Amino acid sequence: PPLLALDSRHFRPRLVLAFTLACIALVTLVLTIEAASRRERAIHYGQERVKLNNRIFAAYAQSSFDKYFLLARHLADEMKHGALPDDAELRRLIDLDRNIMDVLLLSPQGTILRWSGQGPIPRVADREYFAAVSAAGAPLTHISHPAQSRVHAGRWFIGLSQAVRSAGGELAGVAVVLLDLSFLARDTQEILRSG
Repeated sequence: PPLLALDSRHFRPRLVLAFTLACIALVTLVLTIEAASRRERAIHYGQERVKLNNRIFAAYAQSSFDKYFLLARHLADEMKHGALPDDAELRRLIDLDRNIMDVLLLSPQGTILRWSGQGPIPRVADREYFAAVSAAGAPLTHISHPAQSRVHAGRWFIGLSQAVRSAGGELAGVAVVLLDLSFLARDTQEILRSG
């Protein structure tokens, strides 16, 4: 008698089919669990990456704003002591940092006393960077929302302002540093790409 002869009494096709289906279901379950685990790890990695990028950007923004507020405070101190730098000195300052669009020194009425720009002097008393610090009891510093420049066509900026107040609390002037958003955006992209 042949060794591999199939005896119809012992061969159970339904049992073989059930076993095969059970194996397929088990393999499918294992693969599904592994895929879900990999997906969860990828999501976790992505979330950690976003958190890290946010921390990098926040540190960059904070250090940038600190640097530019330091410049605004320095100019405000000069205004307070009556030592206004001339326009050429302000232009020299913006040549040192490509992120600075303009530097303005404003009167208590919001007119430009000195500025780094050239050409017709724009009206700025209605700008947020002045209005936010000019009212009685207003904070001494302010970061404005992005706004479009009236002097530099098609360019946007954020204004960092530092108010100068008299001993009695009256507004004596405002020093403003306008940061060019196009340069800040490029710097931010470079930081996030390298992070």
